[in-house]
Amino acid sequence: MEIPTGDRLATGLIYEPDVFDAEGCVYSAETIRAACERWNGQNHDLGVVVVSSVIADTDMTVGNSAVKAGSWLVTVRVDNDETWQQITSGALTGLSIGGYAVKVHESNKENDNA
Repeated sequence: MEIPTGDRLATGLIYEPDVFDAEGCVYSAETIRAACERWNGQNHDLGVVVVSSVIADTDMTVGNSAVKAGSWLVTVRVDNDETWQQITSGALTGLSIGGYAVKVHESNKENDNA
């Protein structure tokens, strides 16, 4: 998570295309864009203010981190002192959309299309 000084904004990478996530899943740029668009259209009780939620159109650098085109980035403003302290101390190191998915194995996917 990238943390600019003084303005209580933190930017985190939500998903990067074609990279295994913590659950061992890989998502395409198209799937990530669709999830971002769905998520952006909903209300969220996150305890922070979402300042931006965007898909990177090109490869770029955010802070010291390389970001691939098609990645989903969220920037939040953190008004809660305790949460901000946890972020700046490194106790909190990332953002999550709190989403869920249903795994479909490629072999099942092929059978569904038959």
